[in-house]
Amino acid sequence: MEDGRRAILYFGYAGDLLCLSAIDTYPFTAEAVTPVRFRRLTRRRLAELVDADADLRAQLHAEVCGQMRMAQDQIIRLGRTGADERVATFLLEVAQRSGICMVAPAEIEVPFGRLDIADHLGLTVETISREISKLKHDGLISMDSPHRIVLRRMRRLREIARMDAPELYHPSEREPGISRPALTAAA
Repeated sequence: MEDGRRAILYFGYAGDLLCLSAIDTYPFTAEAVTPVRFRRLTRRRLAELVDADADLRAQLHAEVCGQMRMAQDQIIRLGRTGADERVATFLLEVAQRSGICMVAPAEIEVPFGRLDIADHLGLTVETISREISKLKHDGLISMDSPHRIVLRRMRRLREIARMDAPELYHPSEREPGISRPALTAAA
C-alpha cells in the first residue's frame, strides 16, 4: 500500500487466472514463491479468444465468480473470525487448493513464510506462530519442516474453522443418513 504496509490478497496455484482487471493500472503486484510458468495475454487477445469460444466464455465467467466468492469469503474472515479460525481455515484451504485427499493425515506444502500468512490473514507473525504452536500442542498438526505441515485431525480443524462444506469431508466422516450434495469447482 502507499504507506508501505502489505496485504496479501490471494495465493495462486497452478491453473489459476491472475491479474484479470478492467482498469489500466493494477493496484497490486504478484510475486512467485516457487518456480512458475505462465502465459501472458493482452486484454485484446483475451477478449478475442473469449468472443470466439462459448466454452471459454463460460470458464472465464466461472473463474471470475470463483474469485469474487474467495474475495467475499476473505472479507468476512478478516472482519468476523478469530485468529484460531483464520489459521485453521487457511490450512484447510491450502490442502483443498493443493488437490490432496482431505483425509487425515494429509501433508501440505506451504511454500510461503509466516509473514506472508500473517499478511494474508490480517494477523501478526507472533499470532500465527502462537496459533500454529497451539495446533501442534493439541495434536491437530505436525511439522516436518517449516514448509511441510501434516494435518492430523481434519474434523477438529474443520470445527475450529467452523467449516461444514461437503467437499471437505471424506465419505467415512459424514453423519449416517444425511446426504450432502457433491460440489464441483471450476478451475
